[in-house]
Amino acid sequence: MQRLNNDTIIALILLMVCGMFFWQTTLIPDLGYSSMGSAVWPTFVLVILTAVSLVYLVQSLRLPPPQPGERPGLRELVVRYRNPIMCFAIFFLFLLTLPFFGMLIGGGLFVFGTLTALGPLTRKALTLHLSIAIGSVGLMWLVFYYLLGVFLPPGMIIPYY
Repeated sequence: MQRLNNDTIIALILLMVCGMFFWQTTLIPDLGYSSMGSAVWPTFVLVILTAVSLVYLVQSLRLPPPQPGERPGLRELVVRYRNPIMCFAIFFLFLLTLPFFGMLIGGGLFVFGTLTALGPLTRKALTLHLSIAIGSVGLMWLVFYYLLGVFLPPGMIIPYY
């Protein structure tokens, strides 16, 4: 029998966590003032997370375990995981500046910054990044404000919208 690798163990842990969260969604009280129950959105997110975890488990079982060898140093790890590190750093900056910029400006800067950090730095690409940032944050604001009636966090620059 093949020994379990780290990916398989992590996938199994993720599936157990998803199962616990599914169980917790049964404990969410239905407040009865909306047409959609309170547990619908968490359940929807959990279905997607469970599906992704199942794909992760299948891939970890199909792929051979990594060969033992030298462990990479810190520099090699930073180079290998440069993109995720940049995304987390940009998201951390977004969270730090959210009280000042608010969701509209901060969200637009976050989307633009992430696309620019991951994509090419040409004039055409920057124009595309800017239009995607404005369009996605604008669409999100329209959905939350007009369809759901939820106010997004304002900032100091635009205190009301």
